Amino acid sequence: MELYAWMGKPLKDHLEDTLKAAQVLASRQGIKLDQEAEKAIWLHAAGKAHPAFQACLLSFGEFFNPAPLSAAFVLQATGNRSYAEAVLSQYTSLAEGRELEREVRFWGERLEEVPFSDPSITAKIREVPPPPRGPEAWLEKRLFYSLLLAADLYATLLEREWEFLPLQVDLEQVDKYAITQRSRPGAPWRIALRREVQARAEKIEGPGVYTLSLPTGGGKTLMGLEAAMMAAVKTDAPSLVYVLPSQTPIEENANVARIMFKKFFFLGEDHHPPVGPPLEGVPFSLSFRRQFFSFWYHWQEPVMVTGLERFIELLYSPLAQEALSFYRLYGAVVLLEEGWCLPTPQGENLFSFLSSLAEKMNMTFILPCPWPWGEEGIAEIGPGPHVFPGDRYQVDWDPVPLEEGELLSFLESHLALGRGRSLIILNHPGKALSLWLALEKKGLNPSLLTPWMAPIHRRAVVQEIRQNRRDQPVCLVATPMGEGVDLDFSLVFRELAPLPRLLWAAGRCNRHGAKERGGIFIRDLQGRSLYPRDALEKTRRALGEARTFLERELVTLLGLYTPGPEDRAYPEEIPQATLILPYGERQRDWDILTGRAAPSRGMELLHLKRSAYRRFATQALSLPEVWLREWSERMPGGVTEVMPGLWFLEEGALGKVYSPRWGFLPPEGER
Repeated sequence: MELYAWMGKPLKDHLEDTLKAAQVLASRQGIKLDQEAEKAIWLHAAGKAHPAFQACLLSFGEFFNPAPLSAAFVLQATGNRSYAEAVLSQYTSLAEGRELEREVRFWGERLEEVPFSDPSITAKIREVPPPPRGPEAWLEKRLFYSLLLAADLYATLLEREWEFLPLQVDLEQVDKYAITQRSRPGAPWRIALRREVQARAEKIEGPGVYTLSLPTGGGKTLMGLEAAMMAAVKTDAPSLVYVLPSQTPIEENANVARIMFKKFFFLGEDHHPPVGPPLEGVPFSLSFRRQFFSFWYHWQEPVMVTGLERFIELLYSPLAQEALSFYRLYGAVVLLEEGWCLPTPQGENLFSFLSSLAEKMNMTFILPCPWPWGEEGIAEIGPGPHVFPGDRYQVDWDPVPLEEGELLSFLESHLALGRGRSLIILNHPGKALSLWLALEKKGLNPSLLTPWMAPIHRRAVVQEIRQNRRDQPVCLVATPMGEGVDLDFSLVFRELAPLPRLLWAAGRCNRHGAKERGGIFIRDLQGRSLYPRDALEKTRRALGEARTFLERELVTLLGLYTPGPEDRAYPEEIPQATLILPYGERQRDWDILTGRAAPSRGMELLHLKRSAYRRFATQALSLPEVWLREWSERMPGGVTEVMPGLWFLEEGALGKVYSPRWGFLPPEGER
């Protein structure tokens, strides 16, 4: 009797293809698969041989989940609990606790029900070993789990049409890009910094953790990428991962990466907004939206640009599709911006955790930072001193909170609104939108930058400001996204935020030191915020009483401040749905993504789907579903749910629900 993995695919062929894919993927990353791991991968779907599954496949029987039986096979054959738990979890999320005991106790005595080629596999199940403890056990299970998921995906979706692109770097491309930046103010200073960073990066001998301390405006993006590329050559890395803060316009930095690697076209992007703070004791839930996008979470390209929140999910989330690419970190070079916001298991020291990962996963971490880390035993490839040659700005701080109603009059008194170049950064999109509307009403023609705008329109805002003449008035109202734009302002207002974020915001003020000293105003505003109150109080204590101080004093304050994961920003409203704006190719892209239009197969189809997905992503924003549902009731036909968690904005709703100028407009009472 022929056994099948699915209709038309013999089970034996699928098991062989999966093992072969795992061997190829492991070899590509430099992972050593031992005999027990290969045996576990071979048996990962052995439970499908059960008559009940075969009957279900032929529509003769009820649903039968083969994973528990497959896990029993793996435990019997290898005695490795981590491998068995991974197999048990391959269709859901990584199993913990006593799930394995419960499943194996039931299935362990029934292995003989399966007609299998190896009679020794049906021997009585051995005693379930206790759960392994410690970071090494966690790492072993997660690495195996990820590799198993990826191998099964390749064997299932791509059959044997595998194509892997090697990581190639062209350091001459960095030189060409650097030449285009030499006309900018402050270029001689940045050129000298770059030479020192190059000399230090040349000394990277192998995997490890390296810090790159550079003052804001010093060329962190360029030098960080160049150092990562040099490290990739030194360590013969199979992949390079560029991790950016999720509260900045990722597309800005991604564009620099595209230029660096354009000769090879091997760059992928995978990022989405944060989904909120972790909740103790609350399991991860798998939304339909995440299921729909899950396939694109596989990092096939040798260069990936991703957000911090997505990277955190890759490290820790138990969900199968979010852990899928973990194995791609093995041997990788990771350029990790704002690394201090990365949570660690049991709150252990960040550098101890990264050093352990570097050692066990053959990884290289490069952590750019605008102040000296000063961590003992960690190599520094930044040049120092860590401040701009001269003070570019003066900071004005007053701990007395401002009421939201007082903000506009304060800005009119202290910022040259309508006359100079002003940046206003507030902690919540609702606050930013309300202020923008007030400034627009006054005829000041402000610009807006918030996560309630699609990437394509955020990019347009930055480009428009960049193309303005330097003497042309500019007023940009932004959320923390404004801290990541490469723009220059004379005056900056920053709502109180964790101290590192204040330094990022300050880096937009007189950025190149080409003008007279700029001014930065820091005030605590009442109302909603993206940051935990504890993080704000920590900053308030660091700043002390009302005073004015210069740039170098702000950097000195950071030397006395201990940043951590609590400094991350979280949205008050958890995004639960994705809204796709109308654009010319939307229906065609939707048909490709849902399989209605599939003119190709294999790698060609994969390319088509990824291209469609990326076009979707430029026109997408994540929002609370309750807002979209309310708009669909108020404006029938304006906002349409096309599948659970995924909505389309129709043409008639442009200018009402969404505008390229101000983004998404939440229902009244939610702003």
